[in-house]
Amino acid sequence: METRKVTRVVIIVLLVIFVPLAIIGTTLHFKNAEAEGTNTNKEFKQDGKLHFYNNGELLGTYTCEEEDYCDYATLRNTYPHTLDEYEPETLAKTELINNRFAFLLDTTTENLKDAEIILYDVTTAKIVGRYKEIKNYGIGIENDIYLVKNTKDKWGAIEFYDGVNLKIPFVYDYIGLANRIDPGSNHILADTFAVLEEENWKLINSNDKELLPATTEEIYSYNTNYIVLKNNEGMHLIDYEGRHLLNGTYQNINFCNKYVTILENNNHFYLFDPIGSKKVSQEYEIESKEDVVLKAEGNNVQII
Repeated sequence: METRKVTRVVIIVLLVIFVPLAIIGTTLHFKNAEAEGTNTNKEFKQDGKLHFYNNGELLGTYTCEEEDYCDYATLRNTYPHTLDEYEPETLAKTELINNRFAFLLDTTTENLKDAEIILYDVTTAKIVGRYKEIKNYGIGIENDIYLVKNTKDKWGAIEFYDGVNLKIPFVYDYIGLANRIDPGSNHILADTFAVLEEENWKLINSNDKELLPATTEEIYSYNTNYIVLKNNEGMHLIDYEGRHLLNGTYQNINFCNKYVTILENNNHFYLFDPIGSKKVSQEYEIESKEDVVLKAEGNNVQII
């Protein structure tokens, strides 16, 4: 008799534990099914909604206001700049960032080029920003940084992690990164930014600290030691103290490993070592810089 009582108690306890769990599981199943709707093939766009997945699991949805064009935003950068930035072969669409954030376009086709770019938080299902232009050069910027122009036509930089951080404030007329790629991540290096403010160019670090005083000369390129500036007469090379490393101006100056490529106004091309202040190659007479291919291996540079 005592054994039967114990058995009944155990059965009641198990029912108290597992029946609510079963109800919760069933409820979650129906909620997920409701959220997924009829999108059994896990299409990105279905029934007027965008569906965001990670390994087949639905993270969230976005309800489109316009059926005409509702999709990931395409990278934009319309400024006619001098800065030697990385240029992808095609302006690809953005992708889901950190399984949480998405740059989206929700507009008519007629307004596609001028439509605001929406920054959408998939987790909270909220719009957290609106922008005019965004860029990460197609291959990405280190630390998940995006360069963005806000709706007041000012450029800044935002950084993604578990949330979104304003890395550089929206105070600049333009912002860009020189064509410097980290060989490990294959992303654009983001330790130094070239910015334009009230017709003056300067270099700042990732904490918005000034590295190069403002100059009316345009910044063409830079590395950690030197800067190439451009004016109406041509290009010249300085260090971060403002000292000139070459006499006069040149048709083109650029960086290749620890060396500098020089194209003189008479179309003579050679490699220059700024540390030793000397030429390290013979001179080649060419028609334009596109005639030269450089292959760098370590500190060695092959000129073709």
